[in-house]
Amino acid sequence: ASNTSLTSIMTETLTADAELLADGQLLTLAGTGAYTVTNLLADLTSTSTGTVGVTLDDDDLSSKNATITNNAASGALTVNSGSFDADDTIALAGTQAVAVVATDSVAVTTGSANASVSELTGKTATINATSMSDGRTLSLSGAGNFTVTGLQADLSSSADGGTLNVTTANVATQTLALGSGANGTRTVNANAMADGGKLTLTGDGALTLSVASADVYAATYGGALTATISNTGDSSIETGTGVTSITVTGNRTLTIDADAGT
Repeated sequence: ASNTSLTSIMTETLTADAELLADGQLLTLAGTGAYTVTNLLADLTSTSTGTVGVTLDDDDLSSKNATITNNAASGALTVNSGSFDADDTIALAGTQAVAVVATDSVAVTTGSANASVSELTGKTATINATSMSDGRTLSLSGAGNFTVTGLQADLSSSADGGTLNVTTANVATQTLALGSGANGTRTVNANAMADGGKLTLTGDGALTLSVASADVYAATYGGALTATISNTGDSSIETGTGVTSITVTGNRTLTIDADAGT
């Protein structure tokens, strides 16, 4: 098969089996109708304003990469990882959000737009968020494990039960909302954030934080916070309502506001 374009204005959902489209080919969706796409290994671009659901299929091959682009003005695009696994990559692109529903361990590379990823218990979603713009939001959910790198966007997580490891980029302000769950572990490496940067933490659950010289605002954080601050520049930390342990390895001034803490 060759590159394929579909346009639907139907009120019913159009189902497309993409098994014959090869890796590197392109399926384009347009119109106002809804689509269900199965067995996709090719790339996909959608401008459809209906609801689009896509299930991937790596054809039992390794190191496959499918690029999913959402340029629709409205509607929703959801990608189910299908048979994609840890050595395959789902690459997101376009101007609008894409939701990834992972059913196995998988790698995800975000685009510049908002994105959401869910993961199952015992599986790991490895997310390269370098391309997601500052001011956007990466949303995480499920009981699986998450490793996020290069994050300059904000984070909204309801993930609970697995491990959450986040490495941030150097941005002026960033909010990490880590959810109300108390299970699993949470680790945030914000060492890349420069002196004068502002990191806001909300949520519950035990959190291990490392930061160089950015200011940390965690007044509403309800879990135990263990912070290592290398203090390469003058900085401050506003602790939350849980137990807080702070280790300082630098020799610059650190201001601690423990008004909300214990």
